[in-house]
Amino acid sequence: MEGALIIFSISYSLLLIGLYWGWRKIPEAAVGEQLVGSDSLKFTVVIPVRNEEVSIGLLLEDLSQQSYQNFEVIVVDDHSEDQTASIVKGIVQSYDYFHYLQLPESKKGKKAALTEGIHQGQGQWIVTTDGDCRVSLDWLKVLAHHLQGSTNKMVCGSVLFSPFNSLFEKMMAVEFSSAIGTGAACIGWKHPLMCSGANLAFERKAFWEVNGYQGNEHIASGDDEFLLKKFVQQWPTSITFIKAPAHVVRTLAPSGWKALLQQRIRWAGKWRLQNGVSAKLLAVYMFFLHLTYAASPLLWMGGLLSSNALFLAWLLRGGTEFFFLRDVLKSMTKSKVYYYTPFVVLWYSYYVVLVGLMGTFASYQWKQRKYTV
Repeated sequence: MEGALIIFSISYSLLLIGLYWGWRKIPEAAVGEQLVGSDSLKFTVVIPVRNEEVSIGLLLEDLSQQSYQNFEVIVVDDHSEDQTASIVKGIVQSYDYFHYLQLPESKKGKKAALTEGIHQGQGQWIVTTDGDCRVSLDWLKVLAHHLQGSTNKMVCGSVLFSPFNSLFEKMMAVEFSSAIGTGAACIGWKHPLMCSGANLAFERKAFWEVNGYQGNEHIASGDDEFLLKKFVQQWPTSITFIKAPAHVVRTLAPSGWKALLQQRIRWAGKWRLQNGVSAKLLAVYMFFLHLTYAASPLLWMGGLLSSNALFLAWLLRGGTEFFFLRDVLKSMTKSKVYYYTPFVVLWYSYYVVLVGLMGTFASYQWKQRKYTV
């Protein structure tokens, strides 16, 4: 067991160092002055919503104040049961570039809502985010600048759990930055593996060329990663990542441990449906890595693991994780929330094992609907 722990520690540290250099390969973007003719590029911002009465008004306010002007917003309501519809309708009537759509009774789910909005949109590029997010006033301006003179088909961006006032919220910000940083680093190495639909842009024409979400409509989650995979197969070198504070999308952390587990079980469930060998191997590797770490304190107490091996393994892992996540979080926020990385390291392995098992067998709730993994 001691040998396995050391091997996992070294291999994981090397993996994190590789991710760090992949992250560093992505240049820092700046808002800068818009290039000549950049406003000729029209964006369609598609926002699928279901029961977002608390937050959707704030997002639409952010969008109404964008420094970039050539865009439209389409909010697609996936049969909300609260006041979302009335709030959105009250706002869109004040802006001719804001639109509200109600998903037909025969359709439901996030992918159906996104498809409806994309179908109705007029922009050359589709930008997606979620109804519980906030964006900066230069969000679209940074994207427009990034796309000038490029051959991109898809652009991914950072998502940050914010605000982070409590210890739980700080830990969630650190934990989620790991997924964002990993996805970006893989793009930096020209091997895209994951992204977030809360901050995603893609060419509208390309979306239809890969048949959109066809083939995985029945899966509640994964609108972002399944689409990314299709783009990778068609245009493997035309996917980029924007690293800029002004392009970070902010969203609330899960409200507590129960909500966190529900969210991550949903995310874990879609990994089982990935066809790519690399994605499956990574998932298996990470599960057994964290299973080994989770078991190590018990083995130490049972005399099956030396104190030196236990200490060095956890120190090596925690040090490289801190090194990587500090750089990722510094690109998204001025707050030194990365100091809370050690708190995350202490419980994260137990959480991964639990979510990995529950993501294989359990059901979950999302947007007041129940799904089976």
